[in-house]
Amino acid sequence: MQTLEFTDALTEIVKGLRAEDIVTTIQGWFGMQFVPNQPPALPDQFKDAFSELLLSSRSGFDRLSTRSATGRILAGPGVNAS
Repeated sequence: MQTLEFTDALTEIVKGLRAEDIVTTIQGWFGMQFVPNQPPALPDQFKDAFSELLLSSRSGFDRLSTRSATGRILAGPGVNAS
């Protein structure tokens, strides 16, 4: 696999897995103020949005794993969808 093809495939994987969106969401939770040892309950809208992100990420994984370039990268480190 050529370097440019590999880089493009990695970029597509990051977008397809919604990695940046998931990390940003989790980082936002760390910024919430809470009583030590008693994190706040997340509002349902946050939970729903995060669930949608995870489902979208899983869908992206399924789609990307069927393509030749991205599928080889995902299979390389032993990523298993099950």
